[in-house]
Amino acid sequence: MGIRMEVIQFLDETNRSLVQRIPPEGTADIEIGAQLVVYENQEAIFFRDGKALDRFGPGRRRRAKAHRPRRPVAVRPVDAAGVGHREGLLRHGGTMLQTATSREKGGCVSCPPRFPWSLWFLALVCSSFGFSQAVGMDLLRIQEQDIQRELRGKILAEGQDGGIFLLGQDGVLHAIQPEQILSRGADESPFTALTAEEAAALWLSRLPEGFEVHRTAHYVILHNASRGYVRWCGGLLERLYVSFINYFTRRGVKVSEPQFPLVVIVFATQTQYIEHCREEVGPAVSQIKGHFNLQTNVVTTYDLTGSGGTVSALELARALARPEVQQNIATVVHEAAHQLANNCGLLLRWNDTPQWLNEGLAMFFETPDVRGSRAVTSVGLVNTARLAQFRSYLSRRPPDSLRTLLQDDRRLQNTDTATDAYAESWALVYYLLIQRPQAFTAYVERIASKPPLVYADAEERIRDFRETVEDDLEKFDANFVRFISRLK
Repeated sequence: MGIRMEVIQFLDETNRSLVQRIPPEGTADIEIGAQLVVYENQEAIFFRDGKALDRFGPGRRRRAKAHRPRRPVAVRPVDAAGVGHREGLLRHGGTMLQTATSREKGGCVSCPPRFPWSLWFLALVCSSFGFSQAVGMDLLRIQEQDIQRELRGKILAEGQDGGIFLLGQDGVLHAIQPEQILSRGADESPFTALTAEEAAALWLSRLPEGFEVHRTAHYVILHNASRGYVRWCGGLLERLYVSFINYFTRRGVKVSEPQFPLVVIVFATQTQYIEHCREEVGPAVSQIKGHFNLQTNVVTTYDLTGSGGTVSALELARALARPEVQQNIATVVHEAAHQLANNCGLLLRWNDTPQWLNEGLAMFFETPDVRGSRAVTSVGLVNTARLAQFRSYLSRRPPDSLRTLLQDDRRLQNTDTATDAYAESWALVYYLLIQRPQAFTAYVERIASKPPLVYADAEERIRDFRETVEDDLEKFDANFVRFISRLK
């Protein structure tokens, strides 16, 4: 027989728990009249027969009678939360970096088919996690093969098996297996990111010899390319930064100063870039001009003028007049926009951000002014290449195209459908930002409020969009296509 419960609540004194099971084992009989107390930044989810059912947000509720939850809600189990198992994926620029995650037996929690329910409290860490100065630094000593190392940072999530997901002072995300942990502790010093000087020194130690540091107001650029090219890149990145912050601030979208220095690595040649990044990116590294890594928080690219890292000021000016170089630069701006979106509070690197939103935002900034020293003024202009592709797609676009784009990332990750899906992602973000900015803000805030490493299923993704943007998807789709079709 299960435990009989009259008051159900979870007080998290450590402020570190992502998931708490009530009761810790087995099942519980919830009495008629029993109270459910859900505190701020928590969510209660009832499980039955291995399925997540009703959800309850903050507040106090009383069970009036026996009833079945109104509708099932599927929630994928995640290792960091200690619920089942899956492979964690950190996505960046079309590439997927697989992280080491722990595995637990048994998948979802299984309950007997009688009334007793298993109840889990989900503490929404990300909604309250703001690097509070009142919280000390987490210290871990871990074993990596034959090497012991110390990590300092902030624990984002802990698994019931002892696994830890840590945000380091350098901005790197660490998925740490329980068997790797030798010791752990904390000190009273507040969590702080590395300074620009500290970040530069650390990343220089991770790169081949011959690299130098070029700093701007917000960026730390490590390079072995020509100083003239890197100075120009720094200017372009700062103009992008100003335009990005100003664009969203003027439209009432909450953005903030980056917590970490924005690190960019520039190799002198494509060959050096490929050799250094092959293990990180995979075979596709030879086909791209640069990438943003969600795990390390770093943009990496190379001298796109083709000079081999020795371009002069005059040669740079001539190179920038060539269309193919301008397109290459736009690609790097795309990756830098990924970095900004994930560091200025718009998106969170450890959340399940739909890929259409991530890529659509980056493509929105793909049209920079790469020639002058003035601020980028072309933000928000029509991306003509993406528009042309979307118009080509319209003649064969199926009725459920919007739904399939929203419900999962498969179209963007399939080489047969990716080109059209990317174009539609740009068009959707452009429409929302230009025509429905308040709905865009509400949707982005909904996504950012989700707990780390919890991956939504198709039903939840659709529900997120319908509840924040438009409940009637057919009506929304008609207005969306009509607007984009009239663009010039």
